[in-house]
Amino acid sequence: MVLAVSDSVFVDVIAQGHGDLGPAECRPVTAKLPEKSFEETAWILVPRPIRKREDPEPPR
Repeated sequence: MVLAVSDSVFVDVIAQGHGDLGPAECRPVTAKLPEKSFEETAWILVPRPIRKREDPEPPR
């Protein structure tokens, strides 16, 4: 799953510490739609790796 937000949402909300997303977990990207002459900075959430819990040992 990927979450992308606009630069204004990142600056006004995430970078200010509002909500549960940390700015360190986000990376800037360039969103481009050449056919519409659109190019803006966006931010994607890069979640921390999820470590798989080891299966419990079977009963003896």
